[in-house]
Formats: sequence, C-alpha cells, structure tokens
Amino acid sequence: MNWFERCVYGNPLADWLLAGGMALVLALAPLAVRRLIVRRLAAYARTTVPS
Repeated sequence: MNWFERCVYGNPLADWLLAGGMALVLALAPLAVRRLIVRRLAAYARTTVPS
C-alpha cells in the first residue's frame, strides 16, 4: 500500500494534501493581490502633485 493511498478520516492522504494546498493558495492569493494594489497606488501617488 502506497502512503498516498492511506485513509485518514475516510479520505486518501493525497486528497488531504491537495485540499491543504488549495487552502494555502486561497489564503495567500488575497494577500498578494492587496500587496500589488498597494504598490501600484503608491507609485501613482508619487506622481500626483498636491494642490
């Protein structure tokens, strides 16, 4: 029996690893998007002149 085929709470370990990876990506994606938006807004703010 391969260790990926081992059942944990009724599901193969490979499914748990896949779900964990997806959860990690979904948790980090909003942080990456926020960082990108903040950097672009900061660059835009440096080019504006206060009135």
